[in-house]
Amino acid sequence: ADFVRCLEVHSKDRGLDEDATYYWVCAYALRQSALGDELRGGVGVSPFVRAIQLCDGTVSVLDRGAIATSRAWCALELFET
Repeated sequence: ADFVRCLEVHSKDRGLDEDATYYWVCAYALRQSALGDELRGGVGVSPFVRAIQLCDGTVSVLDRGAIATSRAWCALELFET
């Protein structure tokens, strides 16, 4: 519920059209059980990086400990955006 609420606030704060705004959730984007397949060709051509390059922007939803900031994928997302 907190995750969805954060995205609702993000959309409202930026005046985004609810009917035309979509969020891609990276936690569901990579097959964790098949990372070798997902990363074939390198991180730069992975589905994760391709999605970031195709989007209009990114938003990070953090837990209270902001643990995401210590994860390599999150650092890559910040770098790419």
